[in-house]
Amino acid sequence: MDKVIKILCFSLLGSLLINVAVSQEYATRIIDSIAVNFLSVLVGLAIALHGIVSPFAISCIKGVSGNAESDKRKNLLNEIMTEIKDNALFTLFSYFAVLLTIFIKGIDFPSNNSIILDGFAVNFGMNVSALMYMILAGNALYDTTISIMKLQNT
Repeated sequence: MDKVIKILCFSLLGSLLINVAVSQEYATRIIDSIAVNFLSVLVGLAIALHGIVSPFAISCIKGVSGNAESDKRKNLLNEIMTEIKDNALFTLFSYFAVLLTIFIKGIDFPSNNSIILDGFAVNFGMNVSALMYMILAGNALYDTTISIMKLQNT
């Protein structure tokens, strides 16, 4: 859990720094195009990795006999496959969240002086969330790679 909190803090801080350092128009244009393309590739890669590794893990689970050490291996394989599946689903949901942020940025809010409906604040917040989702999805892919390496060791 400590690792997750560190990653969330890093992604939030990094995305805030990027949005402060770059002009908002440039950041919005770049994030809109790169976020969708980057996450599309990550979603495809995560689902492909799950699809490639699943038959191997299933065959290994079925091929293991019923002693205590084989039960440990079955549990480890099940944990690894669950982790890979969760990472693939997280990447997919982050893709949908980025699409939602792009949609929200595209909404033309009426002129209002409140900070909630201020165009700059909405764009800034949506840019931060899109970058945060990209960083978290990249970390999920890294975690999937580590899980596949654990799978190789079993």
